[in-house]
Amino acid sequence: MYMLANRNLDWDGSAQVLARLTPVYLSASTIGRTGHGLEHLTPALVEAFATVLGVDPGDLAGFCGVGPVDPDRSLDPAAAAIAELIWDLRRLTAGQVRDVRKHARLLASP
Repeated sequence: MYMLANRNLDWDGSAQVLARLTPVYLSASTIGRTGHGLEHLTPALVEAFATVLGVDPGDLAGFCGVGPVDPDRSLDPAAAAIAELIWDLRRLTAGQVRDVRKHARLLASP
C-alpha cells in the first residue's frame, strides 16, 4: 500500500488503475482491507499490483511473502508504459495532473 501511496494512488485510484490495467476489479474498500491485512492477498492480486507498480511480480511476491506467481507471465508493454507514467506523475500538483488529463483526452478524441 505504501508503494501505491508513493505514486499518489489512494484506495479509489488504485482500484481504478487495477481495473484498467489488469483483469482484477476490486472496490476501493477491498483494497484498503487488503492493505490492512483483513483480506487475503493472493498470487493473482500480487501480480496485478506488480503490473500497476511496474515491478517484477516475483520480487513483489517475495517481499509480501505470497506466492508462487506465474514465472512465465509476460508484462504487457502498454501496462508497463502506464506504470512508468504513473511513477513520473507522482510529483505533479493536482492542477498539473488535471492539465495532463485534459491534454490526454484531447489526444484521444477522434
